[in-house]
Formats: sequence, C-alpha cells, structure tokens
Amino acid sequence: MIDFLVIGGGAAGLMAAIRAAERGKKVILLEKGAKLGRKILISGGGRCNITNHKNLNLRQFLANYPRGQKFLWSAFSRFGPQDLMNWFECHGLKLKTEDDGRVFPASNKSIDVLETLLKTAKQFKVEIRTNTEVIDLSFDPLGVLLENNNLITASNLLIACGGMTYQSTGSTGTAYKWAIKAGHKVSEPKPSLTGYLSTDPWIKNLAGLSLKDIELKLFSEQVLIAQEKGALLFTHWGITGPGVFKISSLAANKPQKELYLKINLFAEEKTDQLKTKLKNYWQAHSKRKVINCLDEFVSERLANYIIESVFSNLQKTVSEINNKEFGLLISYLSELKININGKRPSGEEIVTAGGVCLNEIEPQTMASKLVKGLYFAGEVLDVDGFTGGYNLQAAWSTGWLAGNSII
Repeated sequence: MIDFLVIGGGAAGLMAAIRAAERGKKVILLEKGAKLGRKILISGGGRCNITNHKNLNLRQFLANYPRGQKFLWSAFSRFGPQDLMNWFECHGLKLKTEDDGRVFPASNKSIDVLETLLKTAKQFKVEIRTNTEVIDLSFDPLGVLLENNNLITASNLLIACGGMTYQSTGSTGTAYKWAIKAGHKVSEPKPSLTGYLSTDPWIKNLAGLSLKDIELKLFSEQVLIAQEKGALLFTHWGITGPGVFKISSLAANKPQKELYLKINLFAEEKTDQLKTKLKNYWQAHSKRKVINCLDEFVSERLANYIIESVFSNLQKTVSEINNKEFGLLISYLSELKININGKRPSGEEIVTAGGVCLNEIEPQTMASKLVKGLYFAGEVLDVDGFTGGYNLQAAWSTGWLAGNSII
C-alpha cells in the first residue's frame, strides 16, 4: 500500500515527498510534465531565490504575505527560513545571502537547487513518475485516476500542483477543480505580482527606464486602493518592477475599474521640501533653459516628457517660469499619472492570489478538514507573498509540513 501520493513536482511537492520518505513512508510523486521543478528553474531570474533572510523575526517575516499570514504561522514555526537554509546546506548546497536578504545558491544557478532536491529524493527512494497526468481524483478509495482508467490508491494524497502562474510550466488551475470536487471552497484566483498594461503613448518612449525609491499609489474609480514604495520599470507594454508587483498584490482583491497609478518621484520629500529644492537650484542656475531645468533630478528621457508636458516654450529660462507652470511641474514630479488598461495576461503573473480557502485546511498539518487523508500545499492554497523569496518559502514550508504530518 502506498503511504503518500503527491501530485506536482514543484517546490511544495518535492519537499513534501522527501520529508515523508525521510520518515520511512512509501512515496510516489506524479508530474504531468517531462521534467520536475520547472518553476524552480526560472525563479529568481534563473538563480532561484529560495527564501529571504532579512526578517527572521516570524511576525516581521509574515508581514510580507498579503494573504495567509495567520495560516502560515504553524508551518513557519516548524520549518521556517533558517530551517530551510540549514536543510539545503546539510544536503550539500552552498548558499549566499545578498544585501536585501534574498537567499540564492552560491553558484547563482537554479539547477543546483533542483539537483539537490532530486538527489535527496532519490536517496530516500521517492518513486518519481514524469509524463504522468492525473485525469481525476478518487475519494473512496482515496487515489488518482490516470489515463487508460489506471487507478492508484494511497493512504494519503497531496495536491501540490500550483495555481495559475507560468502556465507553460504546467500550472493550469486543474487543482482548483479537484478541490471543489472534494467539497472545498476556492477563492477566485487572480493575478498577483504582475505588471500593468498602459496605452499612454509616452510610456513606450521610456521603455527600459527604471525608477527607484519612488512612491506608488493605485486608484480605482478615483479611490485609493493600494500604496507602496519601491522600484518601477517602464516597458513597451506598460510598467513592471518590484514596486508595481507589490501594488498588484495588495490590490489583487480590490475593485479593478478605471485604474490609474500616481507616482511620486521624490517619495522621501514633502511637497514644500521639493519646491524649495527646485527653487534653490534654479536660483543658482537662473539662466538655464527650462529644457534643461531637471537634469540634476530626473533621468533625461523622463525629464523631457515632463518638461514638454508643462512648458509651451522650451527656450525660456528658469527665471521666467510662472507660478502656474511651477505648480504644474510639481504635480508631474509628485503625482505623475499613468493610466492602466489592465494586467498582464493571466498565466504570466509571478504568483496567484486566491485558491483553496484556508479555513477548511488544518494549519498544523495541511490536511483537509473535509476529506480524510487529503492534503494541500503550495500555491494551490489561498496564500501569496511579495517578491524576494517569500512565495517559495511558503511552498517549502507547507510542503514539508504536509510530508511531516501524514500518518
């Protein structure tokens, strides 16, 4: 009799299978793709940001999860960031922590993370079956139905096949249908940690330009729905970057009508301080033309857009700027408006907001409260975090806890 049947060969599934096998359980892992860990390989720009070491105080660490903070407490208490780092290093993977707290393999190669997992799975005799697609679930007896009506039964079954992100890697949302069939409620999956589309013509001209340490405010029908500080990157289709990802995460479950973003290029300064800074600079350079009046403060391409939007005469000197123009210039610098036409297509987001409702899952074990022997781990749950290793940590921890909890 199989002790543990795992659906999904990603971070949560692999960690769960390994932990159960370490405990002497007979484990089979099913992966519908030809290879395991495809999201692991592409995460962190191909370097695999396995976790974050910046805030090891658990309460501070959990603040990086817009959804699932309370639920994750047990999983992180049992197998948190330091436990994960120790686990990988004990299994032969050298790690490094960067200044912002992100933890990577010392080699900067995500393949080393995956190979460590696969080597350990092999060591503990996890039976891995790739190119094996689950067609349906069975609850009496507990198991899965494969092609050709082949039924595999097990004492415990884990659904760990992801949400809707990076659909090319195999996460197509099938797990939600299985959860509903089991009687679970599923919070509507929505893109999180995603970029925003904009058809504002000036955006394309700034493609490749990055703005750091700015304040972003997202509005829906003129109501502020999310606010964050961070970095933004202009692209040919709109905006992306860490700050934008955070905003999209915070607003994932908020109204999404008539969206626009306002960015403050001088987030650390109050409006009066900004006015004083500009006036002082201009007094020292009173004969400068307005076309050059922002050279010291804003990148050239963005400065050109702002100046051309504010001034009709680009050849006038800064000493000739009138109060109306000055006020308009301050508005562009502190509340630069970007109209939003939507999010990146579903399936391209970094993580999914939504999933299996947490009040129907035991946080101490990841077991279903509705079906005996059924477990959930990873992104299929209604849990998501910011960028920086937080989502992978949730996958490792919930997977480990599931594998550690089966009887």
